[in-house]
Amino acid sequence: MAQSSHVFAPESVLSKGRWFRIALEGQDDGIFQISYSQIKALGINNIENVGVYGFGGHCLDEDFSTGHIDDLPEIAIYHDHANKRILFYGQGLVDWRYEDQRFIHTRNTYATQACYFIHEKETEALQMQETASGEEFDEEVAYSDAHLLHEQELVSIGKTGRELYGESFQHNQSQTISFSESLLAGTVRLTANFAALSPNASAFTVKNGDSVIGTASVKGSSSAYTYAIGTSLSEEFSLEEETAPSFRIVYQPNGSVKNAHLNYIRLEGQQKIALAKGQGSFLFRNVRSAEALVRYTIEGLAGNQCTVWDVTDPLNAKIQDTDENGFVATSIGLKEYALVDLNSKGFSNVSIICEVENQNLHSIGE
Repeated sequence: MAQSSHVFAPESVLSKGRWFRIALEGQDDGIFQISYSQIKALGINNIENVGVYGFGGHCLDEDFSTGHIDDLPEIAIYHDHANKRILFYGQGLVDWRYEDQRFIHTRNTYATQACYFIHEKETEALQMQETASGEEFDEEVAYSDAHLLHEQELVSIGKTGRELYGESFQHNQSQTISFSESLLAGTVRLTANFAALSPNASAFTVKNGDSVIGTASVKGSSSAYTYAIGTSLSEEFSLEEETAPSFRIVYQPNGSVKNAHLNYIRLEGQQKIALAKGQGSFLFRNVRSAEALVRYTIEGLAGNQCTVWDVTDPLNAKIQDTDENGFVATSIGLKEYALVDLNSKGFSNVSIICEVENQNLHSIGE
């Protein structure tokens, strides 16, 4: 068997110094804050040398042939001295990808918390750097292509496998699912996934107001080895005005019901590139950037004293250079950005889990 040409680090970064494991509060990607008071409570006084390490909560690639993960990487951070905190882009438990002109999500089934590590280095921590704005552009965009998700991990049907399901419709067969974020008026794609088990065929119907968006049928089964049968629907519908969508899900059984659960509802639509009241950051992207050089126009950017971060590379977020109304992407390709209000107190927090003992797996002989 041919040996890998990958050269591994001679020792792990965890082998020396003091290390602490921290957990993101929340399951989504975003901008997180670590207060200086949290750091000082750990007995660390040199704030400038505190680095943040790790991959966060996204599931690492399970295909070992696609690349090599070697030790914990240090990620770029922003020192907000005025508000006595470190800000950084953190990855939660849900990974979003744009494939076949659709946003799809993958949840990390191996963790319930997205974790990073902090460490007092001997040198200054890795700081975010600035990146220039482009000049020429093909299109101007003023909205984000949004993806919203409702998914609760409540029950393992059959107590096996790694797929967890949410709300039960076995007894309460008509339920409302509401989203807190607004979408702009226009076309929205809804994708929903369910599972049920009944001797006879049954169905889930999704409604927005009085309008039926779609119905997903479930085959009947009386097999003693079947715990549930999955089904899904993917349909487009129109929002008449900007609103936070709400849906009525109705389960239509046909006889006795052993299991009936919602797995998730995923929405794809458009949002304003703007911060809600009290919000510290807002992630945005536009799929037109995959095919053209775009200029992002952000209303009130200068007046709100906001900045933009390019978080496309989660390990190396950058401060995006902007003018008073927006910026131009420097290359074609789908990128992820964050609109950040440095004066806000509305950033998600982290919690200190524990101090980590030094360890060095690289020192183990073959």
